[in-house]
Amino acid sequence: MAQKKQDLKPDTVLKNYWRNNDRFADFFNAVLFEGRQVIKPEELEDDDTAESSILEHREFTESIQASKDNIKIQKKSTAYFDLSPPA
Repeated sequence: MAQKKQDLKPDTVLKNYWRNNDRFADFFNAVLFEGRQVIKPEELEDDDTAESSILEHREFTESIQASKDNIKIQKKSTAYFDLSPPA
């Protein structure tokens, strides 16, 4: 019997993993705040991860796009968590 090969990319798996607000809050509260519940999962929401721009110079025009892995914004406060590496 042939096995079905899965075509899972590590980047996609990690992005899906960090979309879970409970998991995100637990990990970063442990690492950044010594376990204190500073980041609350119910106050987290996802932000748009796509960035785009148009470069223009004389007769040359090009559009560029970049995407970060995950961006979380904590509602009810001014906290902004962008924990992805620079693009």
